[in-house]
Amino acid sequence: MVVYATRKLRVVRRRIRQPLDATIRYIPLTQGQKATVDVEDYEFLMQWNWQAKWDEGTRSYYARRAVRSFESFGVAHVGMHNVLKGCYGGIIVDHRDGDTLNMRKANLRRADHQQNAFNHPVRRDNRLGKKGIRQQGNRFEVRICVNGKRQSRMFATVEEAETWRTQREEAMHGEFRRVAA
Repeated sequence: MVVYATRKLRVVRRRIRQPLDATIRYIPLTQGQKATVDVEDYEFLMQWNWQAKWDEGTRSYYARRAVRSFESFGVAHVGMHNVLKGCYGGIIVDHRDGDTLNMRKANLRRADHQQNAFNHPVRRDNRLGKKGIRQQGNRFEVRICVNGKRQSRMFATVEEAETWRTQREEAMHGEFRRVAA
């Protein structure tokens, strides 16, 4: 029988000033970032070193840590939001406010792929800066899709287009609708 000596590695991290709010704590990440967590989750999460991973698609950082992967005999990564919600294996955790480093439980919710897409920000290549609205000549086209069913309408002004899209989002996307900040 082979016995491997294991020793617990000391977790070394930079010092970080904690907020005055007694209900939240900050967890230091790499690249000068920090994750905001509820005070009751702080000690549990501090047993690991967390890193900040830039995601080009969302243009934001995610908090993750390395774990051993027995399937690939290497290293895999697990997101802090997945640890907090207990969602693994492709189950998506959505951040209600769109801040991917806000790990407070009230900000995290389970979502399917479509619901998570409802909460995405405006695309980078969007010339108007309005989600789901594009200009075609001197008119504005609005598109919205749910469960593979697309609705599309044309409007004379961008304000009319925005109003119609907002009404459709409230009806079709529900709580996963992204509210402009």
